[in-house]
Amino acid sequence: MLSLASESVREYWAATSTDLGSLFERIERTEDWTLDAHPDIADRLQQLGLRLADPKMVGKLEDASKDDLIFFLVYISTSKAFRLIRWMDEARDGLGSRLLASLLDRDGSGVFCNVSDSLLAQTMVQRLLVIQNTPFFEQLLSPAMLGSIERAINSYGEEKRNHEA
Repeated sequence: MLSLASESVREYWAATSTDLGSLFERIERTEDWTLDAHPDIADRLQQLGLRLADPKMVGKLEDASKDDLIFFLVYISTSKAFRLIRWMDEARDGLGSRLLASLLDRDGSGVFCNVSDSLLAQTMVQRLLVIQNTPFFEQLLSPAMLGSIERAINSYGEEKRNHEA
């Protein structure tokens, strides 16, 4: 069963890899925009994790508004966002990574296709950039989706370099 309680998520990543758990802790010290440390929101996240034990709820996540999903993933801590993505990957054969790739999909002109707030999508890409430069990147996401997620990261990097030039 999925638990999005802070301590449970911390224990999960520490059990997966102590180095990965430490990486998430370091990343989260800089995430002053996340809301999941607020007691009311932390409680609601715990309740969400319990409700997700119902297989029908995973389907609701799959059908959720892409704008709502990116908003949710950005405003929770990195460790919880990736815990939820991994849990969906395990529950539904790569669903979390597929949803993430869909959120970050761009059209030929570089516009995010499935979300209206590019700043939220860029924030998620920046999180992925940090993790991409570690040995944990391939462990966190569904192997079948790594290529499309890496393309989204590279596209963002190219756009940023072109904008700075």
